[in-house]
Amino acid sequence: MEISYIIHTLSGTTYRNDITVLSLSTVNGWRINPNVFVGIGLGVEKYSENYPIHYSLPVYLDTKYFILKNKVTPFFYTDLGYTLGWKLGSASDFSPHIPPPSWGSLPAGLPAEGMAGRR
Repeated sequence: MEISYIIHTLSGTTYRNDITVLSLSTVNGWRINPNVFVGIGLGVEKYSENYPIHYSLPVYLDTKYFILKNKVTPFFYTDLGYTLGWKLGSASDFSPHIPPPSWGSLPAGLPAEGMAGRR
């Protein structure tokens, strides 16, 4: 079994409770066997003006478990990490802010073509 290096780039927009979040992130990691992917992610997020912070930088561990060894397979994933957020104003108004922790479920999905290829 050959370990393969994968770069996965994500972008998107989230709308929730009158707050808009624009995000861009990248995960660099390794497919260590046909079922397991482990990587490190880094992102940047911009929040709408009516949220207490304006920008955040999430850093996280990304893990995926592919259920089948087929080209297209369902998978489970989880991210564990830390986010540093801040509000921008004038240079003298820079105020670091750590958002409160949030907890989620164990999401599942179908991988993009490059993530589930057979080995």
